[in-house]
Amino acid sequence: MAGVDCLEHFKVKRLDVVLDVARELRAVQFYLAGKNSAEWKERLVASSPENLSVLGERDDRGLLRLFRQSKVYLQPSAHESFGVSLAEAMACECVPVVSDRYALPEVVGDAGFIVSYGDDVATAKATERALDSELGRAARRRIVERFPLERREKALVHAIESLL
Repeated sequence: MAGVDCLEHFKVKRLDVVLDVARELRAVQFYLAGKNSAEWKERLVASSPENLSVLGERDDRGLLRLFRQSKVYLQPSAHESFGVSLAEAMACECVPVVSDRYALPEVVGDAGFIVSYGDDVATAKATERALDSELGRAARRRIVERFPLERREKALVHAIESLL
């Protein structure tokens, strides 16, 4: 990723909020997974509190392992069209904490916590509540019932066929 692309990614994903929440909840271990340039990974590591590990990009198995060992999935993004990673985390019974932007609230519904975009304090409080909640099974059930892979596949095939 080029430097500008990484800066834009940082802003869109609101990694500043993630860093602030990790600083606020020092007793909680946070993991930041995703593609970053070596320069940006170095910057993230340098600015991260001790309880936040910058993992970099993970393959499907690595993400699955990470989701399965996690209780909460935090995504305070400025924009997400659907949130595939969010749905994958919820399918692994992670309790979601997301911003009130675009498709994120639709994916989460009542199976997680939706916070005002950019509100670090509300995001930290919601993350604490998510850690103590029992919404993991509800999160998985929501994804399995509302967003099954077969339905998404049919919609994608239909969209492609309509373009041909």
